[in-house]
Amino acid sequence: MWRETVILSLAVLGTIGLGCSSRTDNKSTQQFDCGIPVDRFKELMIVDDGVITDARSRNATNGPWSFRHAIEATMADGASQSDFILSWFDDWATTTQVNGFQTDVEPRAAQIKARLVCPWLLQTPANGCDPSCTQCASRELDLAKAPFRLVAIVNRTDLRKRPDATSPAGEARLIFAMTRGPADDPSSAVAPMTVIFEYALPDIRTPKGWVDAWHHLSTHNAFDENYNSELESLTEQFVARGASPSRTNGSALSQVRTNESEFNWIWQLREFRLTSAGDMRLAPVSNTPGESLNKSDVLRDFVMQNQDKILNDQGVLPTSLRAGSADQFRFRWDIPGIDEQTRSAFARATCNGCHSGENPPIDVAFHVSPFKSGVQKLSPFVNNPQDPSSDELARRENLMKELLCQK
Repeated sequence: MWRETVILSLAVLGTIGLGCSSRTDNKSTQQFDCGIPVDRFKELMIVDDGVITDARSRNATNGPWSFRHAIEATMADGASQSDFILSWFDDWATTTQVNGFQTDVEPRAAQIKARLVCPWLLQTPANGCDPSCTQCASRELDLAKAPFRLVAIVNRTDLRKRPDATSPAGEARLIFAMTRGPADDPSSAVAPMTVIFEYALPDIRTPKGWVDAWHHLSTHNAFDENYNSELESLTEQFVARGASPSRTNGSALSQVRTNESEFNWIWQLREFRLTSAGDMRLAPVSNTPGESLNKSDVLRDFVMQNQDKILNDQGVLPTSLRAGSADQFRFRWDIPGIDEQTRSAFARATCNGCHSGENPPIDVAFHVSPFKSGVQKLSPFVNNPQDPSSDELARRENLMKELLCQK
């Protein structure tokens, strides 16, 4: 009960955001308009229930939009699914420092085991686990009963403009929500956690080719079987095994990000990447310093030396200054001697700046909420019906049009 009380209290405060993304001031960005409309909910942020609840999202049948398929396509061919996932979760639970920065104020390890790993193991009676999973005859995770449910499919071709872009064409994403029980079971409640698989779009197309492919989805009048079939063909080109043969495990996966307060009342974002050995391991979070650098001379010097880049959403923080986690609890970046415009631009590009009050969230700490359906799950930062010309999707629309308008 205490967790629900804390979450409700934070919702009233409305000071925390979640779901890291870069943005610039639309007023200072060149506008592109050659009469080609972009349907934001068919091309950019796909959240309609006709897609999200389609059979393609089910783990039991290994649907192309399921967590099961995303995991299996990410692993090395022939690797143990259970070993891959359990070693990922174990690294999450046991890593305490990254670049000398502490990853947790309060440990998450016990709750990762109690709320995620053990309930999943107990779904397989043959594991022979006791109620706390302290003793198990085996530890096999049944991906058909995975506790992760599709929330959104996202086009991030706008990220091609970033200096740290993972692909010249940008990225695409599958967002999943953790559930308390198998995700395919409608009675399994959603937990306050999302897991985002973020893919570097492969070079099988040019950047314009990828934008054209996303744009073609809007030729369908409804989120029907024809739309879903074309979307499946598109997503398989970055999700499927072997989508990027030259990358680790042949996977196009760039990183996985988690946003949660399921394992501790302090909301937190983390980032994981595939290692050269093919395992998923904790990595420094994108463009986010360790919190101990807040108000420091080190941070001030970096911002002063990179002010123009930061104001144009082109700043890239050195990896050595990045933390292994970003806490979401009413955090604000303060930088001595830096004007507010620059401070705010720097903060928006960090995970715990962008998602702790710089941009308005939804459901306490999300920009894409696992607790709602359709466009209602989007924060006013992402989609603002009162002023759609200046929200985040308007910026992404504009950068799609930059390529759509090319002959």
